[in-house]
Order: sequence, then C-alpha cells, then structure tokens
Amino acid sequence: MAYIFDLAVASLWQRQGIGNALIMHTKSYFRQNGYSEVFVQADKIDDYAVDFYRKTNPTEEEDVLHFYYTLD
Repeated sequence: MAYIFDLAVASLWQRQGIGNALIMHTKSYFRQNGYSEVFVQADKIDDYAVDFYRKTNPTEEEDVLHFYYTLD
C-alpha cells in the first residue's frame, strides 16, 4: 500500500490538469511496481481538496478519524 502524504499545485498552475496528471502518474507508477493500493487523505474542512480528490475517480472514500497525542 502506498500513501500520498500531500499533493499540492501552486495557485498559478491550478485548474490546468496538473494535479490530475500527478494522481494518474502516481497510480501508474505504483501499479507498475507491484502495489495494490494507493491512498491519500484530506481534512473534511478542506473542501477544495475533498472536491479535487472526488473528481479523480477514487475506488473508495472513507469517513475516518485521526487521533493525535501531543508529546511534551
């Protein structure tokens, strides 16, 4: 399983298909290298990211919680 930690395209270059091309290339790369799944997460409050990922035709979308522990 591969995890896309973060994906961003500079504002000047957004809405030109670059983000979609990055997702498609990433999926292709990992498929060719024997991975069966790639995933990325987006915060629910980040509407733009959520809308973007939904447009890339994901196989599945999950509603998950993350638990954080601040270490002193």
